[in-house]
Amino acid sequence: MFLIPFLAGIIVSLIFGFGGKWLAHLPPLIVRSVSYFALAQHMTTIAPGSSLIPIGWWGFFLILTVEFCAVGGVIGEVMVKRTYGALRCTSRSSLSDRRQGSFHMAWPRFVPPYCPSGNGSSAAACCR
Repeated sequence: MFLIPFLAGIIVSLIFGFGGKWLAHLPPLIVRSVSYFALAQHMTTIAPGSSLIPIGWWGFFLILTVEFCAVGGVIGEVMVKRTYGALRCTSRSSLSDRRQGSFHMAWPRFVPPYCPSGNGSSAAACCR
């Protein structure tokens, strides 16, 4: 219930790439739902003397499983990106820097929607 969804999240994220942490929520949801439905409709046998867990407990275990898969999805996305977050270029000529490959990590900057100097120039001119 913990290791298999975690590994499934990593694998889904490695296959899908960027955004894999969001797609990693689906496999445990599909598998657990089909499994519970099959047990409830007697398509799969239950061990003698046991009963099916109530739907409330099943929901709790489903959420727990989906969260472990989501953590695996984040780990897989970190493995794909080699970092978590956005790569940002800090120089003014970002397009030329992207072509040359001079990227490094930077915290996201606040770009004001208006120029605080009040001269009516664009926000890009204010952030020099």
